[in-house]
Amino acid sequence: MERPRNVTIAIYLWCASFVIELIKGPVIESTTPVPPWIDFLGLILLALIGLILFKTLKGNNWARITLAIYFYIQLFLDLFPHVFLLFAAHLAHPSIYKIFSSYTILFIIINALRAYGIYLLFTEPSKDWFEKNKTLS
Repeated sequence: MERPRNVTIAIYLWCASFVIELIKGPVIESTTPVPPWIDFLGLILLALIGLILFKTLKGNNWARITLAIYFYIQLFLDLFPHVFLLFAAHLAHPSIYKIFSSYTILFIIINALRAYGIYLLFTEPSKDWFEKNKTLS
């Protein structure tokens, strides 16, 4: 069975979200010092997610589920500190609030792309394609 267009679109959405994430990095780092080992861990995580995206594109059902779990854990861990920092920055100084409000826009865009990608992977016709590939393996 041929790969559904929804799977390809979902992978493109995830790749676009990572490009935005890479662009967002220097903006945030310019305001907050980050140790070099954090950047190294980020690159390792990016490589692992890239591998999972590749396996998802090939039809591995475990990769689709792993991608969804990563998305929900990442969203949960990012959301609460983000809301707290946004509120604290608004109280502290309006210029700091502008930096965090641009971060907020990027945060929303990144997670909207990823959420829609997950939606595409778990709805028809993608769902059927992954199920058929699971039984063939």
